Amino acid sequence: MLRIRKLTAVVTQLALVATFTFSTVTAKSNGRDAITQEDLKEWLTYLASDELEGRNTYTEGLGLAAGYIAERLRSWGVKPGGPNGSYFQQVAVLGIKSDNSSTITVEGGGQQWRPFVHVKDVAEAIRRALEAKPGAASGSPINVGSSANNARIKNLAYRVRDLVPGTEIVMAPTDPDLRDYNVSFDRVGDVLDFRPSRTIEDGVTEVLAALKSGAVDPDDRRWYTLRQYQFLADVERTFNDVAMDGRVLS
Repeated sequence: MLRIRKLTAVVTQLALVATFTFSTVTAKSNGRDAITQEDLKEWLTYLASDELEGRNTYTEGLGLAAGYIAERLRSWGVKPGGPNGSYFQQVAVLGIKSDNSSTITVEGGGQQWRPFVHVKDVAEAIRRALEAKPGAASGSPINVGSSANNARIKNLAYRVRDLVPGTEIVMAPTDPDLRDYNVSFDRVGDVLDFRPSRTIEDGVTEVLAALKSGAVDPDDRRWYTLRQYQFLADVERTFNDVAMDGRVLS
């Protein structure tokens, strides 16, 4: 489960409010005309180096970059605009850190095959079937999907893990699931000229984005097949308890 922890940190950054008065620079070195291609290469090479860690917030590299730039400004005679005659100012930053302690539990041994297909691809296949010539889609069943998205459950778990770093895979000590659905998708291509455009990774990415945005509540029973079936069974049981001759009186 993803837990979001808010951090408040104070980072030292170069004051962007510095007053760039180049009168002293002009008197000493003719200002910007004195800046050479070699100077720019030297400065930018250092600022873009791996040593500065991308100058990311909370990194030592950010402080090194700020100090380097401040020293250059000081040598050029640029008047500082920070507090107490400094080139720096303290900025309170609100950051977000994600602590991922997710686990994926694989039931039934993980060797069972399952076909996966995006709901939008299913909708497109149905549209093509409805628009096909009469009888074109009749006969043997048409499996909608692709061989690339037909995977073992264990393989699916690892593909999800690759997209959610830090996730741990747990193999449950349950009996093997003997149901296998390693099917052929040749007919959907031959009859409907259809091939899914979305991968398993696309689906995982969408679900992850929905969880992060709050569009999907992981505790909502609607996202769990077993829980939803249990709910529907409870509804039917309640209906039967209160119904008279198949009707509920209001």
